[in-house]
Amino acid sequence: MNTYKNYYQEAKLNLMQKFIEELQFEDIIHLEYKNGLYGFTGKNFYYQFQAEISQWSQVWVKKGSLHTYQINNLQEEIKDISIHDFICDLNLYFKMSDQDLALFLEEANQTLYSDVEILMKKSHLSTELSFLELEQLSLGHPKILLNKGRIGWGANDLNRYAPESSQPIKLIWLAINKKLLVSGKSDHFDEDLFYKENQLSPIKGYMHLAVHPWQWDRFIKIQYMHLIANGSIKYIGEKGNPYYAQSSLRTLSSFGHKYDLKLSLSILNTSCIRGIPQKYIRSGYKISDKLTEIINNDEYLNSKMQVLKEVCAQYVNDYSFKSLENSSYRFHEMLGMVIRENVNQYIDTDEQVVSSASLLLKRDNSYFKEVLNESGLSISHWLKNYFNNVFIPLYHLQNMHGLGLVSHGQNILIKMKNFIPSGVIIKDFHGDLRIADNSIHLYEKSFMDLEHLAPNHLIHDLFTGHIVTFLRYFSRLCSQEDLISEMEFYALMRSCIQNYENTYEVPKDISFLRSQFEKILINKVRFSSGYDELSRPRPILGRNIINPIVKSELLYENL
Repeated sequence: MNTYKNYYQEAKLNLMQKFIEELQFEDIIHLEYKNGLYGFTGKNFYYQFQAEISQWSQVWVKKGSLHTYQINNLQEEIKDISIHDFICDLNLYFKMSDQDLALFLEEANQTLYSDVEILMKKSHLSTELSFLELEQLSLGHPKILLNKGRIGWGANDLNRYAPESSQPIKLIWLAINKKLLVSGKSDHFDEDLFYKENQLSPIKGYMHLAVHPWQWDRFIKIQYMHLIANGSIKYIGEKGNPYYAQSSLRTLSSFGHKYDLKLSLSILNTSCIRGIPQKYIRSGYKISDKLTEIINNDEYLNSKMQVLKEVCAQYVNDYSFKSLENSSYRFHEMLGMVIRENVNQYIDTDEQVVSSASLLLKRDNSYFKEVLNESGLSISHWLKNYFNNVFIPLYHLQNMHGLGLVSHGQNILIKMKNFIPSGVIIKDFHGDLRIADNSIHLYEKSFMDLEHLAPNHLIHDLFTGHIVTFLRYFSRLCSQEDLISEMEFYALMRSCIQNYENTYEVPKDISFLRSQFEKILINKVRFSSGYDELSRPRPILGRNIINPIVKSELLYENL
């Protein structure tokens, strides 16, 4: 039996199922219901399947139920439609040019390759896994269709650098003439320890900067050779202990080190190219420090929320591309580094920290079920602890301080005591933190670089960033594992929100008890904007969402 073929078929069908679910959610395809089956028509094929309808009015396709037929002969089933034929068939709805469609297919095959590699490494998910080990098991962004595109990497690169490969990465170290650097450094940064951890020695007039080995070989060695030739950049080479990739690819950890590194990585992954922009280099540590001060001085937050601080950042201010303002943003983000605290220094012996995305992990078993069993709590009590100690503090930060973090699965870390949620650790403020234009902190010097949004727009950093992008899938997992129904899940959430709003006044336009929310479309952006690199993609609006938290009102009243 061809084992690889079986894994490929499984990965392909999983991806096709995800396409149908997310395209229906984003109102790109519309389904018909007939004789107990759902279906829709593509350009050449008709698709039919069994499904449930979730509290989000989204279909959940029953695994193994998808069948494909010739559109002109519904009796002729296509037993093995290729991913190429499937995506080209759906271009009836995408309306992409041939060039953009070809790039989309390339990204699809890249994603499938990594999905197959992950399936081939199935393992039992244990609560003894460390934060980094869980990061390396990540399944990728749950909402984005092609979440492991990693355009620029070949098979050897994926096997060496992708988080699921769990391979050690020896970083390249450079010494950069200080005159070339844009930098910012906190008083909390232990520079001597950092140099010691990475076996570096100071060089007068220079500062050290780490480069991902792929970035060095593909871009820096060539595009910055003029600065290497004139001595402005000195090649130090591989130094220190190996690092390991977290789920975001460009954030790396080394066992026992106090600091993690976030490095420029000029590959296209999910929505954009993963470089390091200059904008927050000087202010990143100031944002971290000020945010920590605000949280520590807030009686509600100081026992529930912590900041994984950015302590230093550097960016090489090379003028070769800087004057070309209308070129791809990747040329302006090729060589930078952010140094951030490692999460392990915030964990006591009876505590655990996981990213919220880790709760979605499922292999032969469900990681969350293992966590729940270890906690000794019922599902209702565990979820109440999650809502009150993780979600509501994020809500409070927006409501009382007008500060919104794009709260997706990677930058929201759940702090647990004996596997019971006890708090939240937030991180990643380079572009993912914004401020309301009526915030009491609007004119803080530390926040001058933050993007300003109207409060009812900023709330989407939590609604779309966390509820739609994480809880939509987490509630599904809980339901499919027979732990709690979606309706009960959101009823519990509503009760926690209601208790908070009974204590703290919340304006109607940001309340999570609104009957409807705007639907922010992510995948549709790719179809409309293609692969233009002049700027990062901007989300667009779809039809409003009927808020599932409010749908649960009748059940909540009977709790």
